[in-house]
Amino acid sequence: MTGQTDEEFICDLSEETKELSEETKRDIEEARKEIRAGKISNLEDVRRELGF
Repeated sequence: MTGQTDEEFICDLSEETKELSEETKRDIEEARKEIRAGKISNLEDVRRELGF
């Protein structure tokens, strides 16, 4: 774990990549929207929900 949120990771990744296709840019923006809407679960939450 790096201590980054999922959104921070995506932002860092997009900043490190100079040229992105339009499709990738749309996918990143969609992922950001899903994160802000709380639609994304981290691994720890999924494990807890599944009883692991």
